[in-house]
Amino acid sequence: MDIRTIAVGPLQANCYILGQQSALVVDPGDQAQRILDLVSQHNITVSGILLTHSHFDHISALKELVQCTGALVYIHHLDFDGLSDNFKNLSAPFGKPLEPMTADVLLNDGDIVPCDGQSLRILHTPGHTPGSICVYCNQGFLISGDTLFENSWGRTDFPGGNPEDMQRSLERLDREIQSGTKILPGHGRIYIKE
Repeated sequence: MDIRTIAVGPLQANCYILGQQSALVVDPGDQAQRILDLVSQHNITVSGILLTHSHFDHISALKELVQCTGALVYIHHLDFDGLSDNFKNLSAPFGKPLEPMTADVLLNDGDIVPCDGQSLRILHTPGHTPGSICVYCNQGFLISGDTLFENSWGRTDFPGGNPEDMQRSLERLDREIQSGTKILPGHGRIYIKE
């Protein structure tokens, strides 16, 4: 599967574009025009926008992307209210309040999201937010959102964060994700799970 990465916004959140014929944009955190230009440059059709969680640095370009592409929006049901609550999505505390947004598909653990002829499996990994997810593809990669980073993991001190949930999520990923899997984090470098 084709994977394109673009770091966007002041916090340099990784936005991923998966596929070609019927692509998903994962975590459009900011700079919608840069994302749209990349999509246009490669003649990509965007069929969906998948959100790993609802923090502003992962959703700020959502509204414009939906308006320009008509794509369906996917988010875990426990983070849905963060699309319209500027305290839960942290946009108000960071001084960047967002217009309310919505989603078309509310996800649960184990759900399958189609992408360009492949199946992406949703892993509910709470801790950073109640509805944080990772997205696993049997082609050997995991989009971890802000659950995993190289040599680290996501913060649990924001509203809705929970260190005990994060510990359980990390243990689950350690059990279920094979060594050699490519990890595509929400910020920072792509790396290989040892």
